[in-house]
Amino acid sequence: MVDSDPVPPPAASHPQKEWERERGRVALSQSNEIDLFTDIGMEIVAKCDGLPLAIKVVGGVLRGRRTNEWKNINDHGVWSLAWEEINKAVYLSYEDLSSELKQCFLLYSLIPKDRLISRGTITNMWIAEGYTQQGPMPSEYSADEYCNELISRRNLLETDKRVYEQGACIMHDVACYFAQYITEGEALHLSDWKGEDNNSRKPGNSKLRHLSMSNKATVEWGALIRQRQPSLRTLTIYGSINVDFNELKDNLSSLRVLNLSDVDVAEIPEYVCHLRHLRYLGISGTSIDRIPRDRGDLKFLQCLDLTGSNISQLPDSILNLQNLRFLNIEGTSITSVPRGIGRLVNLDSILGFPTHFDETPDGWCSLDKLASLSELKRLHINNIQDAFSGSMASGVNLSCKEHLLIVKFQFTPKGFKEMQLMDQVLSNLCPPPSIEELDIIGYYGVTLPWWMRMMESFQNLRRLDINYHPNCKHLPFGLGQLPFLDYFWVRQALSVTSIGHDLFGPSPGGDGNEVSSTSSASTSAVAKMNSRWPQIPFPKLRKLAFQDMLLWSKWEWDQKFPAMPAMEFLTISDWELEHLLPRGLVVHATALRYLDLRNWISLPLTELKVIGNGRLQVIANIPKLRHLHIHGCPRLISLHALPSLESIEWRHLQAEQLSNYMRSANTLYRLVTHCHAKLLKLISLKEAGIEWEKISHVQHIEAYGYSAKEDKRYIFYTWEPYSFHTDMEPDFSEAPDSVRRAPFLLDNPSAIPYFYQTTI
Repeated sequence: MVDSDPVPPPAASHPQKEWERERGRVALSQSNEIDLFTDIGMEIVAKCDGLPLAIKVVGGVLRGRRTNEWKNINDHGVWSLAWEEINKAVYLSYEDLSSELKQCFLLYSLIPKDRLISRGTITNMWIAEGYTQQGPMPSEYSADEYCNELISRRNLLETDKRVYEQGACIMHDVACYFAQYITEGEALHLSDWKGEDNNSRKPGNSKLRHLSMSNKATVEWGALIRQRQPSLRTLTIYGSINVDFNELKDNLSSLRVLNLSDVDVAEIPEYVCHLRHLRYLGISGTSIDRIPRDRGDLKFLQCLDLTGSNISQLPDSILNLQNLRFLNIEGTSITSVPRGIGRLVNLDSILGFPTHFDETPDGWCSLDKLASLSELKRLHINNIQDAFSGSMASGVNLSCKEHLLIVKFQFTPKGFKEMQLMDQVLSNLCPPPSIEELDIIGYYGVTLPWWMRMMESFQNLRRLDINYHPNCKHLPFGLGQLPFLDYFWVRQALSVTSIGHDLFGPSPGGDGNEVSSTSSASTSAVAKMNSRWPQIPFPKLRKLAFQDMLLWSKWEWDQKFPAMPAMEFLTISDWELEHLLPRGLVVHATALRYLDLRNWISLPLTELKVIGNGRLQVIANIPKLRHLHIHGCPRLISLHALPSLESIEWRHLQAEQLSNYMRSANTLYRLVTHCHAKLLKLISLKEAGIEWEKISHVQHIEAYGYSAKEDKRYIFYTWEPYSFHTDMEPDFSEAPDSVRRAPFLLDNPSAIPYFYQTTI
């Protein structure tokens, strides 16, 4: 499974810096142990040759270990082995995995580097292969925990943390190369194999158990069928490969996983229905438009993924798949399900379930058939507007499904009649108290359903996403009282004009329309509200967004209301406010480090001051911003999409180097900086120093340096007409070696600051 060219070693980093990053993750039981075993940690880092991935995976091994175990890891014999093919730190991490985790890790290496596969897809494959524990907990819980464990150990890397645990993971090239080395002969990923003479790499190896191909593969299919593959358990194909499955008929008898993603194939061969060991069948993104009606021998099939295929109808034969637990029909043209779908009592996940009303004399609604599926943990319902009355929705008994954790409701707007019924329909789809993640898309009712006016009832809710909420004037009530809510995202709440303190406290009752603004709340009223709140509102909220809310004109949050102490990410777009962010946000959101302000239409925000925010990392997407004041924001690393920015006042009296984001402020005309005297000396060297290139594009610079031993010093610089004035003596001790050796023998005399030229 090894590629012909070895993976080039990644660039090394500074050992001390990497140790500083990782030592907090190892979480020793006693704080003094960190300092006591810094020497051991540094020795381990040195053995990793300064490679960031190696240090991170070893940090995953050290995590939670006792101090004597640190010594054992430092003295491990693997460090002394003369291996050049594989990374020793990755091997050490691999050896520390359980047997189940090892299998999951190795199977993940079959995914092409240019493919992002969702966590759900790979965990379903693990379950199909039998890698998850068989015990009192369902296998999907174990699979999800395995994925979290591999991520925490840095064996897998999350691609986008903003996707809230539903995104994709990738494997680092070094880890992937190691996995391919370990599984050589039993697993093969074909991407650029051209038929070398190395028999262990050829797909004809009869011991082959796992085969993966991507659209870069150049192998001829004939090479795959010259020898039978009686042990092949996994076949995954990605991309536009022209596949003739008839040639593979005799090689798939032991297959457990068949996954075709975006493959150029128009039909499923009939013989696939007779693969008696098959547990996973995925045809997402293919042109396949029908499923064979012959159920064959697929009695063990557990997962059927039809996402984005051309399938338009589910055959009745699917009702015979009694072990089916996962069905995904999102993005297909399927508008109804077989009437007996309720007989598949082992189903725990249905994605894309269509709401359908049969207008025959014995009319029935597909939602009724969900009532008997008591094991459901994840449910996505589409076209809910097709339930013509609330009674049709009430038959689901959703609130009684105690295992249900993830729910998505999707509406497709039609007419005024359906709009009047939406409140009634959604009121009868109240989720159970166990719910953890909730998406509501396209709800166009005028009022909130009753259960959205008392959200504090859902104490386990962690994620709420509201997308296209055009007619209702209010957001759900009581969200601030949810102890675990860490993600709240709102898009296109087009009728919401204000957000007030009602978002924070318990539900007010009623239908939500009588709720009054608390913008003029007196001190006593504020105190009364605080006294009736059992906890600080939104105690764990980390990510908050309000996007495309075109009528929103007021955000009220009094500074006397402590809330959102853990919020790190805030996104606001298309806000027509005449005022800046509320005072309560500025005072209490002390963990905020990512502020994304997008398309602030008609907002005259031309000046922004960020002062004393120790976690702020990014300022972005403020198109009219002209003046920026930055004071006490040591973690700020990026200024992005600020096309009108003209001036920056930067105050960091301990700074001995300029922030790198100065380079990206290419529209900057004026810079005023207050810094340490050492940094001022570096700036004074201009091109002869190491800091000037960060700000050389600025037309006018005022720099002031401070130290305990001397008074404030200054530099005044103008590019055109050129002038340079300073009250500092020339000091080239901080300049590069070549400049210090001969500071006045520069090829370009203009590189010497003007003041120095006049004194030579």
